[in-house]
Amino acid sequence: MRIIGYIDHTTYLVTAFQMEDKFSLQFEKGLLVQTYKYRSGPTLSNFSELKALVTTSYLAQVEKVFLD
Repeated sequence: MRIIGYIDHTTYLVTAFQMEDKFSLQFEKGLLVQTYKYRSGPTLSNFSELKALVTTSYLAQVEKVFLD
């Protein structure tokens, strides 16, 4: 697994990973961590496409999980 980039955010440390045909987005907030995994394919093949997944509504769901 290798780090392919970071996504700037004021609250979270967001790290993008790639391992073979899979991508992962890791969100860190203090001691809490969430990781979301995706398979690469025609609509997801590089960091910029992975970064495009992180929308305002996506981040709202991440925040909801942290609060729960």
